[in-house]
Amino acid sequence: MFDLGLTAAQLFPSLREILNLLLVVMLCAGVMFLVYRYVSPDEPDALEFASTIFVMTVTIGLLVSIIKQAPAISFGLFGAMSIVRFRTPLKQPKRIIFVLIASTIGVCCGAGAFATTSLGTIVLSLLSIALLRGQSSSAPKIKAAAANGAGMTGTNERPPGRRWGL
Repeated sequence: MFDLGLTAAQLFPSLREILNLLLVVMLCAGVMFLVYRYVSPDEPDALEFASTIFVMTVTIGLLVSIIKQAPAISFGLFGAMSIVRFRTPLKQPKRIIFVLIASTIGVCCGAGAFATTSLGTIVLSLLSIALLRGQSSSAPKIKAAAANGAGMTGTNERPPGRRWGL
């Protein structure tokens, strides 16, 4: 149909390259899975999101390993993937960070930069644990309380004479 001027050996990675890629990307994705579970113990769907990040990382790694072999395939894949729209909002900054980390790990592994990926995973894991551990994923709940409780109806109303926070 189309002649790209490449043989199958040039077009697709070898079995050894694929196994090396899978080993490194799954190890790094597993580390990030455990880190997310550690920094998000109170989230009810943390296991589901961490599992999604794991699969996403491996998928991106495999896609990039194919794309880097032939630019023609990358254009076709880009065209096919451009019709997919992701409409799931990520409202928590912590989750956005982990999606970006997973994407980065997948792209680096797919490009064959295994040492960079491994070092980056270690550094990002340590940063995530140090900076994100203990942060609540839900919005803080604000409760108003009056000094003596007079004039309060259970809402955020201020008692008479209590304007401007005085």
